[in-house]
Amino acid sequence: MNKLITGHDQFLKCVINLTVSALMRTDVNKARASLLQLSTFFRSTLQGVRENEIPLRLECEHVNSYVSLEQTRFPNKYDITYDVRTDDQIKVPPFCLQVLVENAIKHAFIGCKEHNKIIIVVKQQKQMLKITVSDNGIGIKPSLIKKLGRQIVPSSSGTGTALANLNQRLIGLYGEESRLKIDSDDTGTTIQMCIPYH
Repeated sequence: MNKLITGHDQFLKCVINLTVSALMRTDVNKARASLLQLSTFFRSTLQGVRENEIPLRLECEHVNSYVSLEQTRFPNKYDITYDVRTDDQIKVPPFCLQVLVENAIKHAFIGCKEHNKIIIVVKQQKQMLKITVSDNGIGIKPSLIKKLGRQIVPSSSGTGTALANLNQRLIGLYGEESRLKIDSDDTGTTIQMCIPYH
């Protein structure tokens, strides 16, 4: 689980600290709000390292903290929509949404300054919980799709470990049927997982 605290978390902390320092000169209230979001984000990260599963509500809060921090750096660049059709106390693996949202923000919208949408859908299907994160970004090269989640795929904007680590955790917790499924073309990407509903 320690792999989940990546170098990106440290990078994000440094960038936000610089952003907050700049905001202190221009907008103290916004700086204060950013510091609160940063503390929430890292508190959630530490909790996720200790647990195999957490309530969906807490995972959504972690995503919201992360997106708020990104919006501090790039105001109004991302539009995140939730479609949760189940109890928000249902248990999910920590970082299962945050990793996918972060992946979209880092890779899907390269060169896109606006109209960047991410849709998170969580719904029950019989005894399974289907979780889908979709974006309207630039898509993933077909040659990479089979590698993502199965091996480390470094890029210019990341180490390539997040999806592989998430996939390994899903398989370890729930079996092969829960592994990530990726569908992508030039209109965007959808990543899906199915885990037992409990």
